[in-house]
Amino acid sequence: MDKGHMTEYIKVNLPLTEQDYLAGNGEGVWVLVDRKTKQAHDDDASGGSYVGILDNDSCYYPGLNAGALIPLEMRGACRPVANFYSFLSKLTKLTPEGKALLMGRIAMYQAGNNRPEDPSDPNYEGPICCNCQYCGDKYSFPEPNDLLYMDPENPILKHFYCCCGDCDLYGKDITRLGIHECEHFEEL
Repeated sequence: MDKGHMTEYIKVNLPLTEQDYLAGNGEGVWVLVDRKTKQAHDDDASGGSYVGILDNDSCYYPGLNAGALIPLEMRGACRPVANFYSFLSKLTKLTPEGKALLMGRIAMYQAGNNRPEDPSDPNYEGPICCNCQYCGDKYSFPEPNDLLYMDPENPILKHFYCCCGDCDLYGKDITRLGIHECEHFEEL
């Protein structure tokens, strides 16, 4: 397998349990695949054995990080699923309690986590930046680097960095700046 040909992205589910695997449920992750695999995905193929490269770190499987090879199978019109029996079942994974805690934290942070939203509040941290064309994560920059991927205090919060080479913020953490436009980018 030539990793240089892995240039196409697809979303794949990482099932936490055998039941999740059979149902096709799991943590959605981005995986780099070759053009043949991407075509099978786009054609709603079912079954088959494919391999991709994980492009982000897993929350369900601590230690399963970007760059890992992921065996997967197509599920027709549904999202592809990583192979549970030969691959995921052998990895350290969240316990049901850990998953419940993770889901609770996601819900809490999506609800605002009681973050002050009034700029006049002395505890106001600014808006949380969204993932847009003006920013990227730590993997958008040459590696190795010391940029954060996930916030150490809140593993649900992904950190974003300015990707505009013409901007003074290039390469800086813009997660809490809430940037939604950039004078150096033309509208897309």
